[in-house]
Amino acid sequence: MNLKTIIYIILLILAFTIGYLINNLNLTGFAVKNTTPDQTLTRAFCNQKNECIDLKISCKDSKVIKIELLSDLKQFSQDWKDPRSIETLNNLCP
Repeated sequence: MNLKTIIYIILLILAFTIGYLINNLNLTGFAVKNTTPDQTLTRAFCNQKNECIDLKISCKDSKVIKIELLSDLKQFSQDWKDPRSIETLNNLCP
């Protein structure tokens, strides 16, 4: 093997190593490594008349910390059935 090939192999290994480290290390540091991450999700809330609104719910440690309105009231047809389970509907912060 000549020197050019050896340098190419070393650079290739170095590039893969750097890519692996970037994808698998917590770049924000260890100070926040063991904390529960915040979670934001959207949820539609509907009444018995199939009138629904969309809300953005922010959670921390499985507790609601903020709720924002995302849509106006929307009317669905009377034969529309919500496909979500009761557990999903009742659990705001999974």
